[in-house]
Formats: sequence, structure tokens, C-alpha cells
Amino acid sequence: MPKLPNVPKEDIVRVIRERRLGVVRAGTIAVPSDTIWKELSEQLDCKISYKALYTFVKSNRHNVWQELGLDCVESPQLPKLKEAEYESDESAPSCSSVQSGQLEKKSETFNVSLSPEKWKEIMPESVAYQCKDSRYVKGREYNVLRRGAWTHVINEAIWYKIKCPCTWIFKRAKVFPSVTNNYLEICGYCKECKGKLFIHCENEPNVNEPLVLKCDLQNTDETLHSGKYKRRLSGDLRFRVSTELCEGKKQPCTWRTSEALRLMDVGDPEPSHLHNLSVLRKAKQERSDSEVFNKDPLISVQYMKYSAPYYGSIHDIGLDKFFIHYWTKSQMHVYKTQSKIHSSVVGFDATGSLVKKLKRPQGMSGHIFLYEGVLIPGNKDNAMKVPVVQMLSERHDINAISSWLMEWIRVGAPLPKETVCDFSLALLGGIVRAFTPHPDLKTYINQCFGVLLGNESLKLPLCFIRVDVAHCIKLVSRWDCLKKKGRRVREFYIRCIAQLIQSVSLDDARELIKAIVVVALSEAEGNDEVGKPVICEKCKICLKKRIADGCVALPPDDLQEDVVGDQEPSCTIDACPTALKEWVTEICEECKLIVVDSGDRDNLHFLPEIVPHITRLSCYLPLWTGIMVPLFKTVNITASSASVEADFKNLKHCVLKHETLPLRVDRFLIHHLASIEGNMRVSVATHDVSQSCENAAVFSENSCELQISYSLEDECRTVDVQTSGKLQEVGKINNEMVYPSNDSCIENWRGLAVPPKKRRKSSYLSPCTEWLHTDSSVSGKKVKVGLMRNGNSRDLLPVKVCRDTVSVVNTCAFDAFCQCLCCAFCDSGSYSNYVNQAADTVEIFQLVKNMAQRGVQKDVYVLRAKMLRDIFGACCSK
Repeated sequence: MPKLPNVPKEDIVRVIRERRLGVVRAGTIAVPSDTIWKELSEQLDCKISYKALYTFVKSNRHNVWQELGLDCVESPQLPKLKEAEYESDESAPSCSSVQSGQLEKKSETFNVSLSPEKWKEIMPESVAYQCKDSRYVKGREYNVLRRGAWTHVINEAIWYKIKCPCTWIFKRAKVFPSVTNNYLEICGYCKECKGKLFIHCENEPNVNEPLVLKCDLQNTDETLHSGKYKRRLSGDLRFRVSTELCEGKKQPCTWRTSEALRLMDVGDPEPSHLHNLSVLRKAKQERSDSEVFNKDPLISVQYMKYSAPYYGSIHDIGLDKFFIHYWTKSQMHVYKTQSKIHSSVVGFDATGSLVKKLKRPQGMSGHIFLYEGVLIPGNKDNAMKVPVVQMLSERHDINAISSWLMEWIRVGAPLPKETVCDFSLALLGGIVRAFTPHPDLKTYINQCFGVLLGNESLKLPLCFIRVDVAHCIKLVSRWDCLKKKGRRVREFYIRCIAQLIQSVSLDDARELIKAIVVVALSEAEGNDEVGKPVICEKCKICLKKRIADGCVALPPDDLQEDVVGDQEPSCTIDACPTALKEWVTEICEECKLIVVDSGDRDNLHFLPEIVPHITRLSCYLPLWTGIMVPLFKTVNITASSASVEADFKNLKHCVLKHETLPLRVDRFLIHHLASIEGNMRVSVATHDVSQSCENAAVFSENSCELQISYSLEDECRTVDVQTSGKLQEVGKINNEMVYPSNDSCIENWRGLAVPPKKRRKSSYLSPCTEWLHTDSSVSGKKVKVGLMRNGNSRDLLPVKVCRDTVSVVNTCAFDAFCQCLCCAFCDSGSYSNYVNQAADTVEIFQLVKNMAQRGVQKDVYVLRAKMLRDIFGACCSK
């Protein structure tokens, strides 16, 4: 005997009949969210839920519509369906009403054929459904088409057949493998026009045969289609589309146009499964978000550290200040193997604009830079050019960089024989502290200089630290003193510095520095009174020949002819102090004694402002020149970090080409680690790291030795320094300017790590020379040099000059000249005394005096008009 219901049907019908006015409103059944259903449920002691009551009435169970008086009313509207494909067993709408005056609807019968490949994608599978009936403990099993895939395949097949814009919603797809002449049944309807679709297949297709579906289309009306409803992007189709967008690196608009080209012909309506851009963007975003471990990037990075495939690649993580040290096992293996085959050369550099700032409770974090070390290939064909160590860091000082590199060495990385970087003092200081026993860069430079001088108590450092030649040339080309000069002067000094970069001995570098400084400090060149070339002329000829030929040797006899008996003895290299800065300063002081002002023509390359730049740059001589190359027995005279720059370019413009930079830190790590691992596998396959190669070529002193081009020690002459006061301070450099303290050095990539200095505001404590000349009897808002307004100003009225009304225009040149004289009057005491004495006789001086002492008053404009009228004449007077 079946189980009795909790509430008899007579009681349910009676309660619904009593509340008829609340259940039926305006000829339709109340919506499920109406409170009437909860009231009816409470009236039945909640033995039946309000949802079940709504279903009871909506399904017209036990002919309840007749009790409610709905038998003669138009069939109520069907409940709203979700904009999706339904794969449940819920029955489809039983009818579709046709409003009065509507056009006649269309019906059609056709066959659709699915290829064997498409049929394999949606072949039936057994699905178990839970059942509350006690007779079915394990539930029921049904054969259905593969969920998440079949609706899209059937819909696309129908589109290719009839090109109908209907938005099909499929209700069920039942498979009856044991039933004859009824293998497959599919029901569906259109969301907009409510047209019906019935699909039937009689027999299961044989292997490698197409599936033929008989389709019956009923009551479709194309006039009711608005085109705004689309089929839902779900299941396998959503995964495929998102994969094409993410892995195929396509933009949603590009994918949509290519899909339209595949689906549509000219004149076809837009198909319902051609999805909108917003849906495509959302699918791409969801696919991208599925790659990360957590919404918080810091937590996601922590999960990555202990999850495959990133386990063992991320080594250290810092929160505040943020940093990540990471390198893969394959990177470490390749670097160790290559270090055994060749002398390892690693280039280091930093770049930004890759990683987003982190959100903090008090605001945003600082800029996060990517630091990278790349193995630089030598002259060997099988040498690799791959990154070996990386760091993301919010800190950009020496301590952060040195701790990163020391941790890399601690876990087993061999000490590199040579490193190359740009002129970043933070990078140089961090490399010195990590790869050498010296505490700072200054100690390392003095150690190298002492070895060059032949001090046997000093040992050669274990690592050769060098500066990239391209960065060095760029640094020289951006000196302010060269920017203001013509191209010929600028190119001359840049080429001279380039020759200094290629020098491989300390004597050669000394003579080059001497020649450059002498040319820069000499006002004249050519021949002296007796027709003999002056020292500037000789140095310039030697430099030009050095630029043209690379090496020039002067006969010793020519040098001896210039020796003067009363010359001071020149300082040899052995007599120089051990500190490189003092050695460079002594060269500059020696050049000041050599320079003479005699000559038959002006020196086009006279540029004393460049000497402090050369002096400061020469204090780092072992880093950017080749003078240490013979000692370290390195093959290349110049160093280049182009491999690091090329890796950055590949990362930004190839690997992350289709990403919007900057990225979240976890997303950047995913892309970067994947790129590194792929790059390592390709490099290992291309270069056999297990095959031993010949050792690096031994340095040959004969092949790299350059001839000394000239000697200036015999050109020293005694010059009265007091007569050349402008040369006294040349070459004197503050020690703190040359070698900053370790804690003050920061990697400032494109000025992002350190904010730009703000212009200092005026203060009462700062000096103000205008106070010496201001007239206290004249009231004013501030004591500053006033600005005369141009005569073109609309609110500046004409003035009276000798009974004439004068109006001046275009006074820019005159006003600028007066402003210059006024500033000179305030800054120079001797000039102000001269102006005060001549103010009674010279009108321009009277105007300047009035501006400085009394400000820009009416008498200034009157005097200006009088002077301009006397000079140019009156164009119009009354």
C-alpha cells in the first residue's frame, strides 16, 4: 500500500478555493515570491511547503484551475526560465499562445547530420540520479548525452542547416538504447518566439557513420526576435573559448570577428551562439583567475612556493619590504655545468613596470623592480645565454641586493669569475659585497689599483667586476657640459672617452687622461710665437690620430725636444699614492701646470666644465676600462650586458606581449617561471652541457698590448696659478661625491625608486641679496626683483610723456635686458656701485636702480616709454 500524503488533496483544494482572490490576480496565478503561498502553507500547519503549493496550482493538479475559475481564461503565462540550457528532466512548455493580430507562425521539418567526430564528442553516458523513493536505494541510472557538450553541438548543427536566429533552450536529451525505432529524443524551445523544437533519432549509428537527426520545428516567428538574447556560454564550449583567448593570446574582439567569419555568410542574421564581448571578457578573466591560488597575491605566492610545479623555485619571500628570491633547479644545474666548462661571466641589471604595487593598510607599496642575472656567452659556440638568478624587490639598496646574491652563493652557485652591470652604485656595491671579501666598492677599487701599481702584499680579487660599455658611453653623452655644445665638440670628447675605455694599461690610461684634460683646459691652440706647436695642439693631434687609427706611437726624439731645463720633475706612477682618487687628482693638478694660453687661434674644444666629470669618472677606472684585463686574463677588452637587456626585451615584448602590464606579482611569477623553464629546456637541447669543451683562450699580452701614443711628462712648464684662477678648483672632487656611503646607494631605475627632488622653497633663513638695495621708504608686498609687464598687456594703460600719450607694444626684448641688468645689480656689489654712480646720466641705469630699490612702479613704465620713444620715434601722438 502506498504511503499516504501528509495533507489530503481535498484540504489543499479547499484552502486554495477559499483564498482564490489572493491566488489569482488579474487573471494570472500569483508569482512564487508572493506572500500568499506562505500564508497558505501556515494555514495547513506547514505540512506542505509554499513552493509545493505553487507547483500544485501551476501544474493544475486535481483540476484545481476549475475550482479557481481559470477554465475559460487564457492559459496563464509560463514561469520565467533561466537564460541557459537545461539538461534536466523537467517537462517543456505544453503550449505557446498566439496573440490576436499576430502573424502566422512557421513550421518546418528537416534532417540534421552529425559527423562521426562530432558524435564522439557527445556520445551517451550513464548518469545516476538520487531518488527519495525507498524502492530505489541506489537511485536510478539514465543514459544521456554527455553533459556540458551536447547542447552546443546540436545548436550549431541546426544553425548551419536553417540559419535561424532562434535562441534555443534544450530541455532534455534522453537516450533509449534498448528501444526500437526510438533511440534519441530531444526537446527544446526558443526563448523569444516560444517556437518548439522536437528532435528524434530512430537507430543508433554504426561505427564511423554520421548521426541523422529528424527535426520538427513548430510555431517559430522571426519577427519576434530582438537579437539581444544569446545562448549561455558554458560547459566545454566555455573552456574551449577561454583557452583560445588565454593561451592563443587573442583579444575578445578578434576572436568574435573570426568566429563570425566561420559561422555567417553575407546577409545572415547574427546567430544566438555568437557571444557578446562582455561574455568573452568574463570567460577570459575567469580562466586567468583560475591560474592563481588566491585572490590575495601575497598568499597566492606563498601557496606557489609549496605547490607543484613551482616547488623548489621560490626560495625566500619578504612581506614588508616585499621581496622574492627565485631560481629554478634547472637554472642552477645549467649554471654549475657551464661554470665547469667556461669561465662564468654573469650580467646583472634591473628593470621595472612589470609588477603592480601591493596594497597596504596605509596605502600602496613602493615600486617593485625585477633584478636578473644572465649568463653571458663568451667566444665559444656552445656557451649559453640564459638567466640564472632572479629577484623581485621593493628595496633597491646594497643590503637587499647583496643578501640576494649571497643566498644564491650559499645554496651552491659557483662564484662567477666576471660580472657585468651598468653604473648603478647599488648593483656594484651589492656585487662587491657578495662576490668579494671587500666590504664596499671603494675598498675593491683601491685593491685593484694597488695590484696595478705592483704592490705584492695585495692579492687580485676573486671576481672581476666591470661596467657595461654602452652604459658608460651613454653616461658620458648625457653630461650637461656636452649637451650645450655642438655635435663636433660632443663627439670628440665621447670618442676620447671611448679610447680610454679600450686602454689596457695604467700608463696608457694616464696619458689619455692627461691629453683630454689638457685639451679641455687650453683656451688657445696652434703655434706659439716661435712657430712651435703648443702642448694643446700636440695633444689634440695625438687624440685625433688615436681616434682614427686606434694606436699612435711618437718618436722618442720628438718628445725630448720639448724638454725645458727649468721644468718641475714629473710624478711617475710608482710615486703615486695608493688611493685612485688621489692619483687622478694629481694628474689634473699636473695638467694645470702644463697648460699655456699662447697660441695663434682659439681652441674649439675649450671646455673646462668637463674636467670634474672626467675626474669623477676616472675614480672608477678599473671598472669601466680595460686596465685590469691583463691581470684577470679576460678575452674581451670591453664588457657588455646586452644579454640582460635582450632578456628584458624578450620578457616584455614577447612573453608578456598580450598581457596588460604591470601584472599581479603571482601572475607575473607564473608567466616568468614558465618562460624560464622553457628557455632552459631549449638551451640544454641546443647546447650539450654534458660535453666538455676546450678551455678558454689564455690571455696573450702581446695580442692585447697597445703602444703608448705619447708622453706628456716632458711638456711640464711652470705656470703662475694665480693668473689662472679659473683652473685652481678643477679636479678637486669631494670624497663623499666619488664614493658614497653604502647605505645611501639605491638602484633608481628611471627615477621610480627615489622620488624627484622638489624645488626648495624660499625661507626667511635663506640669503636674499635684494634686501641690500631695496628702499625701505617704499611699501610693497615682498622684497623681490620686480617684473615689468609687456606693453601688449590689455590692462596696462598708456602713459604721459612730455604732454604726449604714449603706448608701447612688443617690449619683450627691452624688458628681458632690463631684468638681466636688475639681477646683476642685486647680485654684484661692484656692478651696483657702478650703476649708482652713472644713474644720473644714463637713463637705463636709472630705470634699473628704480626697479631694484623701489619695485616696478609707474615711474618705471614712464621711463621705459620715454626711452623707447626717443629710440624708435613716435608712431602716434596726441
